[in-house]
Amino acid sequence: MRKLFGLLAAALLSTTVALTSYAADEAKKGTADQATTAAAAGSMMGEHDMTGTIDRIDHKSGVIKLSAKPHDLELHFTPDTIKELKKGDKITVHMGFQKD
Repeated sequence: MRKLFGLLAAALLSTTVALTSYAADEAKKGTADQATTAAAAGSMMGEHDMTGTIDRIDHKSGVIKLSAKPHDLELHFTPDTIKELKKGDKITVHMGFQKD
């Protein structure tokens, strides 16, 4: 009986150690994936917001002329994303770039 109990205890201990090791490896992998994603997201340069008023909008082509300070902008969006916008609306755009 003692021998059986000893074998069960040893099996339980080795299973616990294996699961703990696996969980630690998975946690490290998740952290590495998050760091890679954060690094990719952080590689954008010149990020900033500009607020302005829509001077002209072409719902077919998706082009908007935005009157903003210090410079006016001409921007392109997919037509379905601007269908609710109209001339005179005040909007804020978030911009940035990434060198290829």
